[in-house]
Amino acid sequence: MRRYTFVSVALCAFFVSLPVRSQSVSGRLTTSFYAYQQYDSLERKSYHLRGYQLAEFTVGEGNISFTTYLQGSTDLAGGIEGEPRLRAYNLYLDVKRIADVADVRLGRQIVFAGVSRGPLDGLSLKLTPYHDVTVQAYGGMITPTDGSLKLMKLKDNYLYGTQVTTGLIPSTRLSLSYMNLHRLPDPYLAVRVDTTAPGGFRQFEFQGVSDAEQLIGADASVTFGQGTFFYGRFEYDINNAKPLWGQFSATVQVAGKLSLLGNVTYRQQRLPYNSIFSVFDQRSNLEVSAGAGYNFTPATQAFLRFGTVLYGSGEKASSRVTAGASALFGSISYTKDFGYAGEMDLISAQGLYPVIERLVLVTGGVSWGQYTLDPDASGAQKETVLTALGGIRYQPLPALSFDVQGQVLSNHVYLSDARIFIRASYWFFSKLGS
Repeated sequence: MRRYTFVSVALCAFFVSLPVRSQSVSGRLTTSFYAYQQYDSLERKSYHLRGYQLAEFTVGEGNISFTTYLQGSTDLAGGIEGEPRLRAYNLYLDVKRIADVADVRLGRQIVFAGVSRGPLDGLSLKLTPYHDVTVQAYGGMITPTDGSLKLMKLKDNYLYGTQVTTGLIPSTRLSLSYMNLHRLPDPYLAVRVDTTAPGGFRQFEFQGVSDAEQLIGADASVTFGQGTFFYGRFEYDINNAKPLWGQFSATVQVAGKLSLLGNVTYRQQRLPYNSIFSVFDQRSNLEVSAGAGYNFTPATQAFLRFGTVLYGSGEKASSRVTAGASALFGSISYTKDFGYAGEMDLISAQGLYPVIERLVLVTGGVSWGQYTLDPDASGAQKETVLTALGGIRYQPLPALSFDVQGQVLSNHVYLSDARIFIRASYWFFSKLGS
């Protein structure tokens, strides 16, 4: 943590010392509070008031910038273990348009590169050697799972990979990607037989080997005119020698106002090669869905969708039908679930409306449903759930806003579950000099 603090201060001092003729500072500060009650058991509940402070800013000079996205949290009432806590989502130095072909990013960053999606403490390089051809390469340490500023051991916790993307074929986008990830799990304590210890047992600490993932993938999208779109995606697990994900989806515009969509997705459980969970039974699933939407006006639409998930060899299936409509200030929908995952009927409505010359935005929503977790079980009964929320946003200035939202839930487990969320946000931008 001290290393990151030193680097942050040094970079800020560097940018402040630069000539101000083209330097800019932008960012967002958000303070929020979240109050809720939590059931620790069926007969015991606790109350919590959590506070959050978000700090996001970018300092730039020409093609060089420094960006942070930090969040601090603490439990002001209730005493959650591990609080207060600081999380760093972004903390990096960016240098763009090096020789008009390269972008370099150094520090904590979120990588989106095909089969790789996640945080990284390291270096990423993006090259554009030819028109509409992009090559991205990245490598470094895995970040801690709690988002803290602690640095991991590189030899056991690392991520590297690459992605090549091209749009040279008209109306088409293609990409190939590769990822190699290793993460060392936390050590754990367990009691084992030891004849030399009093009582014949002793507590030992065990350290497993790094979980390993190695994936390759391909993405392709094709667009025809306005509203017709095809997308395909494939991922393969090299270490386990099996396909991990396969997807094909299509959206077709018919007669201007009517659109049809379809999707087929194959999923295999994503487990590291040497994970302890690999000893359990693993089954794939296949999801097939289709739907239609009709635009009465640019702001008013009605839709109907159907989807089913087939588990394993298809002997078990869960299905869902959804119908609804949306307009400028609200939407309403009905959902019916049935099959292996249980049965549910759900009606939902949401709305928002600006008042007082759009200084105030009022929001609200309500959902009512009945569900049965196991309809085949003897004596299975339908349970009822009701949720409601309401909120107000006050925005006196384009850069300043205040939000308050309340939520209430009631079912056979929680007779009354109430939560409230309060937030204040301030956006700023300043160009130092001309």
